[in-house]
Amino acid sequence: MEEVLSRIWDSVSDACSGVGRGIERSLTSLFGSSNARYLRKLQPQVDAINALEPKYQALTDAELREMTAKFSQSAGGG
Repeated sequence: MEEVLSRIWDSVSDACSGVGRGIERSLTSLFGSSNARYLRKLQPQVDAINALEPKYQALTDAELREMTAKFSQSAGGG
């Protein structure tokens, strides 16, 4: 009798777990994962940074070092 109850309990647990996973997948597909929402929120900043890339690629190493020194001074780095 105890073995039968144990098997029934295992079956019910597995079924409930499956339903829970299904609900979680449905909600995630509907609203997106928290990671996807966070990435969507950051996308405008990523786009703005990427837009600066050509400007900085055109600079020489010496110009980049000079800018780094200026940024350090303005940030209080000496």
